[in-house]
Amino acid sequence: MNMATMKTLMANLAVLLLLPLAATAFAETSGNVPRSAGMDDMKSIEYHYQLNPANTLDASGKITPEFLRRMPFILWKNTPSYKQGFYIDTQDRFLKQHNKVLRVRFDLAKPKKSKITLKSRSSDLDKLDMMGSDPKGEIDSFSGQDQYSFSVDTPIPNKGFDLDTMTPEDVLAFLKANDTRFYGLTRALREHAKVSRLIRTPVATMAIFKGFSSEGPYKGMEVELQVWTIKDGTQPFLAEIGFDGDVANRPSLDAQDVWLSLQLKAHGLLAADAGASKTELTFGGAD
Repeated sequence: MNMATMKTLMANLAVLLLLPLAATAFAETSGNVPRSAGMDDMKSIEYHYQLNPANTLDASGKITPEFLRRMPFILWKNTPSYKQGFYIDTQDRFLKQHNKVLRVRFDLAKPKKSKITLKSRSSDLDKLDMMGSDPKGEIDSFSGQDQYSFSVDTPIPNKGFDLDTMTPEDVLAFLKANDTRFYGLTRALREHAKVSRLIRTPVATMAIFKGFSSEGPYKGMEVELQVWTIKDGTQPFLAEIGFDGDVANRPSLDAQDVWLSLQLKAHGLLAADAGASKTELTFGGAD
């Protein structure tokens, strides 16, 4: 057996040894005992529909007249705000294997809301990691299909960091210096990075437009359009329309969701691939 083969076998063995420890390591907190997630932990809900991103934005970054004509039931404020960010994982997608996402996102309009987020998400509550005693439980309803998540955030200042050159190691160093609890939750990722290197996606820009329904039984309902492009790119790769609210109000929110769904279908606005993940789409260009 040559040296290269031996190194490969040792790396694979290390991965197998780490996997059983990952759930425990991700749940590492300051003495908190992990417990199972339940529906009572879900506090907010977001409804999402993916649209065909073609011809959504013009060269100036505003919604195109063509798109506005195709959505007469929404009155848009055609002045966007912007967020930019990227995702982190290992080359063999360790976080994905454990139903997790690590994201850095800068809010260009409200810099104090810029943050690093670790999210555990799954369509199965039993597969969620609560990551502590006070996580943010949320339901994402994608075209009628529920996905659950918990997230832990920590603020990061826009100044002093360049998203284009920021490395995964820079992010972990920031967490170590500024949020030891959050840093502890990345232990399994850091251990796994010894056998599969850390990677990050290209910077993606999200243009956010606010709008209101202009007709029907829910006239005045606030909605949001998000259009994603790779930074400095010209062609959007994903567009979503949606709205949010409290889980306690779900019956009335579900009724609004049915109305919006019918409108989107009637006007032929839904994307052919309605299940595309922006995380996975951006990882297509990861380095």
